Amino acid sequence: MSTSTSKPTATEAPGSEVNKPTSHPRFYFQTGDLVFQVENAIFKVHRHFLMEHSPVLQDMFSASHLIERSGDGEDDSPAFVLKDDSLRGWECILSLFYPQYALDGILNRKTDDYRNVFQQPRFTAVEWASILRVAHKYLMAAIEIEAMKGLQEACPPLDMVELMIVAQHVGSDELYNIALQSLAQRDQMLSFEEAEKIGFEAFYDVTRTEHVYFARTRREMRWS
Repeated sequence: MSTSTSKPTATEAPGSEVNKPTSHPRFYFQTGDLVFQVENAIFKVHRHFLMEHSPVLQDMFSASHLIERSGDGEDDSPAFVLKDDSLRGWECILSLFYPQYALDGILNRKTDDYRNVFQQPRFTAVEWASILRVAHKYLMAAIEIEAMKGLQEACPPLDMVELMIVAQHVGSDELYNIALQSLAQRDQMLSFEEAEKIGFEAFYDVTRTEHVYFARTRREMRWS
C-alpha cells in the first residue's frame, strides 16, 4: 500500500482583505496564548494542550518569532497558518480539549449544563476521519489511536472508498484491509470515479481480492 506524506508547515498569515479570516465562534478564548489560522478561521487557544500531544506542534510553537505575536493581548492576528489542514478536523480535535464547546452534530451542550461539561463528545465517522488525518500529520499519537478506534466503531460507518483513501493517507494497513475486504465483497463493482479516487494499486488489490473471494465461494457451493 502506498502512502502520501507531507511535512507539516506553518506560514505567516497573509494580510489580504480578500476572504479575510475571522475569529472562530467557539474556539477563540481571550485567555488563550496561541493564535493560529486554519482555512479562514482564526483560533486562539491554550498552547499547552497542543504542545502536550504533538511533538511537531511543540517544535512549531516553540519558534520565538511565532510565539511572540501570540496571546500578548495586543495583537491577536494569527501568528501563522496551518496549511492544507481541515477546519472540521481542527474543530473536532479542539472539542476533545474543550468538550463544553462542542456543537450540534457532535453533542449539543450548554456551558451551564454541569452534568455534561466534561463529557467527551461523540463523533460521526466523517468527523473521526478528519481527526485522524490531522492527528497523523502532527504525530498526536494518543489522539490517532483513539481516532482509529472511533472510526472502526462509528455507526453508520464511513463509506469504504473514503476509508481506503484515509487508510492510504495515514498509512494504516488495518483500515486498508477493512476497506479492501468490504469493497471486494460488495455487490456493485467499483465505478470509474471510485477507481480513480483510490488509485491503480488499490484498484488492483480490490479486483484480486474479489477474484479470490468469489473463487472460494464457488468452491464452497460445489462442495455443499
